[in-house]
Amino acid sequence: MTRSLASIQRIDAVNPIPDADQIEVVKVLGWEVVVRKDLEYKVGDLVILFEIDSILPNLPVFEEGLYGKPYSTRAARLKSKRFRGQLSQGYVRHVRDVLPGIAGAFVGDDVTELIGVVKYEPPATGEQVANTSYWLSPHVPHTDEDRVQSKPKLVDALQGEPYVITIKLDGQSGTFGLDDDGVYWVCSRNFRLKPGRGGAYDRVSERYNIPAIIASYPELVIQGEVCGPAIQGNRLGLSEHDLFVFDVFERETQRYLTHGQLVDFCNGNGLKHVPILEEGHSFRYTAEELLVKAEGLYDSGKQREGIVIRSRYATHNRISFKAISTAFLFDGGN
Repeated sequence: MTRSLASIQRIDAVNPIPDADQIEVVKVLGWEVVVRKDLEYKVGDLVILFEIDSILPNLPVFEEGLYGKPYSTRAARLKSKRFRGQLSQGYVRHVRDVLPGIAGAFVGDDVTELIGVVKYEPPATGEQVANTSYWLSPHVPHTDEDRVQSKPKLVDALQGEPYVITIKLDGQSGTFGLDDDGVYWVCSRNFRLKPGRGGAYDRVSERYNIPAIIASYPELVIQGEVCGPAIQGNRLGLSEHDLFVFDVFERETQRYLTHGQLVDFCNGNGLKHVPILEEGHSFRYTAEELLVKAEGLYDSGKQREGIVIRSRYATHNRISFKAISTAFLFDGGN
């Protein structure tokens, strides 16, 4: 799934920040964003919400951010920050300032490509420098979850439904399967890698003999988190690279395995599933409670990235989103 980085939304609340004369905080969807008072945001205003991980284009409107610091530097991404003790996640501007004269703008419209916003990606490792410029297949979804603050309606939609919560591991996404020509590939989040140049991806592929698994199930694509030395600071404290599966996708039917099917598939083929934090028959959490639940430590003692929340049985239009730990964001995350 592709994550929206810039979308049209309305301001739900405007609140002061104690002892702050130049800034205040606005609430958009589930996000709280610090803004300049002189830009005069009001409840109900139509704005563009730029989510964290966005890299903004070099446009004049982005040249002055908070305290005169530009948001248009392409070498930097929007990150979670604190201003006068207030957590700020993202950036907002009036639609009229960014897209003057636009007609037919509606709340929820994705304007990521229209504006030219791109997603921050970690610097390429040695194995990724030699990658190809295309992915496994247009029929296989990329791996990226919306944050709970961006999709509050998903929390409502999951209420009363069977659910599962897994721990989000801080590594790099890997996809393993056949392309449309029946050739086995290993892929990073956005690229398939040249044979023998996949580094950690190749190592976990060989360790778990994934080519043989795929040969037995050619219609399936395995997706998981590759973790270990030299990957995101190795927060799990692993001595060697490892793979933790979070999805198995069936190409022909365009569906994901259910949670139970996924666990059975992993157990039956010697694969590790991402750690399960909680399962239940009736989801009752609020977005705020999920953000609290996201806090915690890996077995290594380092802050964990957060949690992923999913419906247990849906395969096509399943509900799936993540909650990122605030402590993680200020301990080297985004």
